[in-house]
Amino acid sequence: MFNKLFFVTLSTFFLFACAVNPDGITSEEFAENAKLEHGYNDIRITGEKIYPESLSPKSRLVVVNADLFVTMKVAKGDQSADQSTVHATLRYIDNSLYYDYVTVGGESVKAKNRKKTFRQCDEQCTITKYFSFPVKTSELMTARKTGLEFSVNRSTSSQDFIFVIPANYIDGLMKRYESETKEAAVGLSLQSPEMLVSVTKEVEMTQYWFNKISEQEQIAFTTWAINNKDSTKNLQTDDKDLEKLVYWYQEATPAEKAELRIWAVQSIN
Repeated sequence: MFNKLFFVTLSTFFLFACAVNPDGITSEEFAENAKLEHGYNDIRITGEKIYPESLSPKSRLVVVNADLFVTMKVAKGDQSADQSTVHATLRYIDNSLYYDYVTVGGESVKAKNRKKTFRQCDEQCTITKYFSFPVKTSELMTARKTGLEFSVNRSTSSQDFIFVIPANYIDGLMKRYESETKEAAVGLSLQSPEMLVSVTKEVEMTQYWFNKISEQEQIAFTTWAINNKDSTKNLQTDDKDLEKLVYWYQEATPAEKAELRIWAVQSIN
């Protein structure tokens, strides 16, 4: 049966593949089904397998099936966070081309093969590629309301198959993480974005100015703070409120900064 169906549209594969169509599934449902594991230096949240949205006409013509799942990594405390990982499967009509590169956020990397590429022939030959690629956790956080676009390509300069990991899926991973950090309540209390157990002047002012700026600025600040834990790189801005936020954040202790980063992720409007 499987061999007879690879000509038909992608929607037909929904009937027997284990991935799910993310349309109509809430972020709360994705959060409930996500698996959470504690590593030594990080927390790992793995979502269920889904069908990504296809944006390119070429994808609809050549790609028979595409599915993926994401493992998001968030560092504990002030440890350096590993990159998150997208695990994907791509089945496409054999056209004698190899799609070995992935582009995310303007950066291209060579995909890592998870299993041996599989070629199958009936009335039409197809190639199934099992691969993974890294994504910065900060990029996932930024994309929780917009979705994350990526492309699978023949080279670093081409753009062939364009897909989107939907916002509700990414938001579900974030909500699963936020639920865990709230329940843990280790060190500074994370029961409410408005509360920290030991509120110093630096923490209080960081929270104050964070709540004064726009959502886009909150995302920019949070992304900067996560990517620059040692605060060696300045956040370039002309906004006075954002400048004051950065100033007070940099005045905080390393332990306070670690908790403020988690608080900021939870508090984005």
